[in-house]
This record gives sequence, C-alpha cells and structure tokens, in this order.
Amino acid sequence: MAEVFVSASTAAIPAVEGPWRSSRPFILRAAAAHTTSYVATSHFRCADAEWFSLDFALVWVDSTSTEWYVEWSQDGTTFYRDTAVAVSGGVGTLAVSSNTIALGATTNWNDGPYRVRDAYARVQVKKTGGVGADTLAVLASLLVARGG
Repeated sequence: MAEVFVSASTAAIPAVEGPWRSSRPFILRAAAAHTTSYVATSHFRCADAEWFSLDFALVWVDSTSTEWYVEWSQDGTTFYRDTAVAVSGGVGTLAVSSNTIALGATTNWNDGPYRVRDAYARVQVKKTGGVGADTLAVLASLLVARGG
C-alpha cells in the first residue's frame, strides 16, 4: 500500500489537552469491504510525533466484532507487531497486542493515543462473524508537542 506522509498542523485542537497539537486526520484505509482476514492499512511516517490516535468508521451489516492491532517499522518495509506485558504472580508474560470491539450497528469510534515506538506504523484490521458487506475506514491523527 502507498505510504502516507503527514505533518502536524500548527492549529491547536481544543479537545487535545496539555502541551500538544494535532495533525488533521488522514486516511489510512478508505471505506472498503471489511473481511474476516487481517488487512493492512497504508503505513505512515510518524515524523516528530510522540503519539497518534486512530478513528474507525464502520458501516455494519452483520459482523460480530472488529479486531485491530498496530505494527511498527524502522524502514517502512518490515513491520513488527505491537506487544504488551501481563504480570501474574511476579512473572511477566509478553504477548502480541490486539483490540476487539463488539458492535451491532453502524458506528464510529476512536482508539488511542498510542505512544510512537518507531519511524513508521500501520494497522491491521479484520471482522469476525457475518457474511454481509460491512465496510470499514481507518483514519489517524498525529500528536506533536507544542513547539516541537
């Protein structure tokens, strides 16, 4: 997929608290068929951002849920899945991260912010259940420290 290059706008977004400014949302994946196999969005250069957030727009037909995860890359070519640590009884277990939201209607939602971990990022998305023609769009916004 094509790489998306963006730069943060100088206009502050009132909803963003603290010393941050936000880029305008940019499309990682235009509304397209939402399938039961993971599909990668376009990747984007994180530039000088410290955080980014994701916006999802689902036109629901009959899926059970939507799943997604973030991947990182140093070069925009080879991507590595985001991970999380769960601690139980003093033992940390590393596992790949993923997110799931159960939906039964056409819905828009936001996820994040995500701390930038590398030069490039992309998102993998899929649906579970259903055979209908659900569609999903994914947008992102970069958060940059004011004056940065």
